Amino acid sequence: ARAVQRKREFQRSPELRAFAFAVVAFGCGGLLMLWFLVLTPDNVQFDSRWKHMALAEDFVAHGGMRRFPEGWIIAARPHMASFLYTWAFLLPDGLLFDRMVFCQHVELAIFFFTTLFGIGAVVRRLVPNADSRLVWAARFLFPGVFVYDSSPSGGTDHIGALFGPPIALLALRCWKELEPRRAAVLGFLLGAAVVTKETIAIMLLPFPVLVLGARSVMLGILRARGRLAPELRWRFLTGPAAIAVAGLVATSPWWLKNVILYGDPAYPLLDGIFSPRPFDAYARYKLRYQSEFGEMWAPDRSWSGLAKTLKTLVTFSFDPNNWKRFHGNVPVFGSLFTLLLPALLFLKGTRRTWWLVLWIHAAIFAWYSVHHQDRYLQGIAPLIAAATAAMLILIWRQGGRLARAGASALVALQIVWGGDTYFFQTHAMARSAVKKTLDLLAAGHEREYEKRFRVQETFQEINEKLPKNARLLLHDNHNHLGIGVERVHDDHMWQYGINYAAQKDPAGIYRLLRDLGVTHIYWERDDAGKGETLAGDLLFYDFVFRRTEERERLGPSYLAAMPSEPPRGPFDDRVAVLNCKRDLPQGLYRLGDLALPSFGPAARKYPKPTRRAEASEDGELLSEASFALVDGECVSNEAASELRRKFFRAAKRRRSPRRKEFEIWLRKE
Repeated sequence: ARAVQRKREFQRSPELRAFAFAVVAFGCGGLLMLWFLVLTPDNVQFDSRWKHMALAEDFVAHGGMRRFPEGWIIAARPHMASFLYTWAFLLPDGLLFDRMVFCQHVELAIFFFTTLFGIGAVVRRLVPNADSRLVWAARFLFPGVFVYDSSPSGGTDHIGALFGPPIALLALRCWKELEPRRAAVLGFLLGAAVVTKETIAIMLLPFPVLVLGARSVMLGILRARGRLAPELRWRFLTGPAAIAVAGLVATSPWWLKNVILYGDPAYPLLDGIFSPRPFDAYARYKLRYQSEFGEMWAPDRSWSGLAKTLKTLVTFSFDPNNWKRFHGNVPVFGSLFTLLLPALLFLKGTRRTWWLVLWIHAAIFAWYSVHHQDRYLQGIAPLIAAATAAMLILIWRQGGRLARAGASALVALQIVWGGDTYFFQTHAMARSAVKKTLDLLAAGHEREYEKRFRVQETFQEINEKLPKNARLLLHDNHNHLGIGVERVHDDHMWQYGINYAAQKDPAGIYRLLRDLGVTHIYWERDDAGKGETLAGDLLFYDFVFRRTEERERLGPSYLAAMPSEPPRGPFDDRVAVLNCKRDLPQGLYRLGDLALPSFGPAARKYPKPTRRAEASEDGELLSEASFALVDGECVSNEAASELRRKFFRAAKRRRSPRRKEFEIWLRKE
């Protein structure tokens, strides 16, 4: 009857029809704008090119999920997105272009479903009789969805966002009686959020669990007092048990796989309880102190950090939390949710809306406390949009003309403020995905029939040079989608099984790589990364430039095959350090003296050199050494000439992305 009445009101009111048409047109415009982005593979985000899609490509190359013997923690993390993207890489005889675009469409289809159905379902639960045909458009009142890397671009955040609306709906239904069947479904959904991504889990999991846990305690107290109906007397136990068991089963593809492959369900985080592998004393040091070296965005664990986090509950949409090169100091997430919150104090029938608002703020608190980049908020953006739509509907129904005018003005201001975000030319991989799509559509007219499908060309070229059963070592490398064979990763921030410095000589490096199944090695000459230890870098470059076979240069990079036999003969491990900084005095060192990490309490506490030398003696140092670490600002003309004559530069080692630490030179054979 209500639906029929609403339909008649809609038919009688031209103003309502015009309003509905405008809202739907606004939402459909947003959907089409996102679809236009995913037509080009250039839109795929950086992380997906070395994590999500790259992992799917590796699964297909191997013929199934496998153990990464180097302890690559990306493979041990939750990665439901990679399982979904694997379907694209199973396409027979497909181009990488097709696969990358296919993956983006998988993500966009999930985004469409979440937006069109999830938001409307939540809003109708918050505000009875809300028109679900219109409220979904509130998703585009948050223009951050158009900005790299919050837009659909082959990532995981929008996939994880799928679970927010059904979790919210089921949690509300489970509240009263903790009915086991509904609780079990809720447990499965919570588990699905966990196996999608950690940041999704920390935002969607804690609040419903705590609330329903509190409800379980309340039911237990009522039972003890004899005030609970007989059919409900065990619900305080059966409801939580159903959630726990279902959640455990739903997450088993993640934790059980890790137990089998790595000996730790949350590899490598539970070292004190389990016996993770690979994992040793140095890996334990890295796990403890690497956050000082990495780029986790989290406040200090102090009272000031807590105060900053609480402040962020209000300011999160006004203060950008993103890389400055993307959109500078311009806030893009969207602020209507925060701006409308005061209206809740004066509205009626808002109990469920308050519940959702509290959940959202608990999620923001967890997000900011752990790793607060704006893109991760896309995981709860459908819930934020639903709460915003609910508040706007209540204001329109209960408020007077002044309240309606104020709400309308805020909506208009938000649309105008975010109207240019779609055109920001800040895409890390394409600068402007919009332009890339336009170029793609124009390529046919310009007769660039083959060129328009080229993507990740360097890595596809490598694929053509490698045998199908190859296993390629990627040195300090991220963006590598398109290689098409199994990989081994040695980036020290993301693996716990490779420590070059511990091998001590080229024969040790050979044994390590052979044990990992490496057949070929890829590295970039002029970028040694930040490096884990100086000794490790020296040993690696000594091995690849002096010991490998079939070495071939590909632009600024190299591809080589593993030697057929282990290196033999004497190994000279003397290193000349030409440096005028205090942390590593100029002199002659042994390789083992330089096996110290670049982070944590042991960072750069180098021993004294075996022979200390003044600046005027740098030429003499080079005559005695097989390796040289050179600070270009501290080299005399004599030493520079000696370097060019007897050594060759293997790489530049960076202390940070913008600061060079040393040049690595190897003596010519």
